[in-house]
Amino acid sequence: MCSESKAKPVWVCSETDLHTTSHRRLGDRSAWLVILPVATLLVQGWRRRWLAEDAFIHLRVVEQLLHGNGLVFNAGERVEATTSPLWVGLLVIGRASHLVGLETLAVGGGLFSTTSGVVLVAWAAHLLWCGKSDGARGIFLPIGAIILAVLPPMWDFATSGMETGIVFLWLGGCFLLLVRLAISTANRWPAARLVAFLSGLGPLIRPDLTIFTCIFLFTTLLCARMESRQRWAFLLVIGLSVPCGYEVFRMGYFGSLVPNAALAKEASRAWWSQGWRYLGDLAWTYMLWVPLAAVVVLMAAGIRRLPVEHGRADRLLVTAAPLLGGLAHTLYIARVGGDFMHARLLLPSVFASLMPVTVIEIRGWLCWVAVAVVLPWAAVCFTHLRVPSVMGSHGIADERQFYVLFTGSPNPMQIGDYAGTIFYADGRAARDLDRSKQRVMGWRIDVSPLYTSVALRPGLPFRTGFITGNLGITAIVAGSTVHIIDPGGLADPIAARLRVHGRGRPGHEKFLNFAWIIARFADPMAPVPVGVSSPAVDAARRALRCGPRAPSRATSARCARAAAPRSGTDASRRLA
Repeated sequence: MCSESKAKPVWVCSETDLHTTSHRRLGDRSAWLVILPVATLLVQGWRRRWLAEDAFIHLRVVEQLLHGNGLVFNAGERVEATTSPLWVGLLVIGRASHLVGLETLAVGGGLFSTTSGVVLVAWAAHLLWCGKSDGARGIFLPIGAIILAVLPPMWDFATSGMETGIVFLWLGGCFLLLVRLAISTANRWPAARLVAFLSGLGPLIRPDLTIFTCIFLFTTLLCARMESRQRWAFLLVIGLSVPCGYEVFRMGYFGSLVPNAALAKEASRAWWSQGWRYLGDLAWTYMLWVPLAAVVVLMAAGIRRLPVEHGRADRLLVTAAPLLGGLAHTLYIARVGGDFMHARLLLPSVFASLMPVTVIEIRGWLCWVAVAVVLPWAAVCFTHLRVPSVMGSHGIADERQFYVLFTGSPNPMQIGDYAGTIFYADGRAARDLDRSKQRVMGWRIDVSPLYTSVALRPGLPFRTGFITGNLGITAIVAGSTVHIIDPGGLADPIAARLRVHGRGRPGHEKFLNFAWIIARFADPMAPVPVGVSSPAVDAARRALRCGPRAPSRATSARCARAAAPRSGTDASRRLA
């Protein structure tokens, strides 16, 4: 033990104390090794930078908002086509400066958010495991950060232009604040308010993050140790005020409880068989059970060494929170059938599950055995483990590689990189129709480069409509004044509410019958296009005239029979 000398104001320490102090400093310095996986993720993310076709849907909403048309995809039609209002809001703020283009902003913002999220998690994990009562005799290694840095899906969706980057940043920020709350010995009330507010932003980033929001809020209530029920209630109000406020706005502005994409993709319907395929597509491709088994060993060793006297219970709660959230999120994604993009929806689960071991102290032979398992796996994953095909047998695609091949560009990032694609040609045709000053609705005939059109119904608030099943690129090229008609339902209120009568590719199972599109948008005096059933168009028009309320059950039944839209008919497939 160190003691102060009475002769001189100096500290006299024993050899054991100096040895312990040197080991503690070595352990603290080793935590900076996290720079290596963060730099790897940054470089690989930049090398594989791209902008997904779905990302252009976000950019279309940003453009509409900047043009004063509101938070919509088509001007004059309140449909919530995006699932991440917070990401859209950040893009709007960034674009308002006019310093960079929207595409560059989306790619750069995603990459910055991803790497920043890993840095925050590493900081939090170091705080969580350091400060052992018996002194630090090991070194801190960024095991979880290494696993994240070598996963190819992390490289792909570090950019992509979608909201995945800020998912990682939000998870990292919440975990850091929870750890600081758990290890705090002073007044915890200010820290508890901050973590409650940040946790509540999850549903505004993506609806499925509500799972993490609930778990983080519950953990905050347990760690805050409030003495009065009023403060507990106030924490709940702080955490739920933003998501509940936006939900009230959503119901009033869009007339819906959930984003339109949730309806189009049947986010409440169970499809376990496809979900297990989606989970296996990630786990088997990268042999994830190998590093996860090592992570379990490291986490068990870290928990065993947690100090008893310095908030052990709170540290255990904070360690369990992301693990429970990752497990629950994985089960939810499996229940709804996953996604058509390889690994995308499961990345938050993987990230959250690795947060406690992003940086962890390695001490003892068992921990070094776990390290010896992770490092060779990381080398093999970094160099060899890849998705075997661009399009899998169950509709799960390596989305980035598809667009690399589709465009012929190694980094399809700007809208001009898609200039040689049929999506860009559709947008150019829609823009030319708009410039013709005629009130028409156009579409492409089958997969040919030929286009046709029909006169629009009088009274519609737009001059040009264009039918396409690929919204993002076509909509950006067409311009904000062209009304994009989406038979798949992501941006269409009726197509999104079709019943699915047979499962297909995830997220692409609904397709509005062409007769309904003609009935809604075409001039009744115009001839019905070739290949479309005139009786079906008449039935759809009768159903559209039924109004919001039916005067009797008989009338309601007639309207239901007249509607009878079916997804995937022969006529509607012409628009694919």
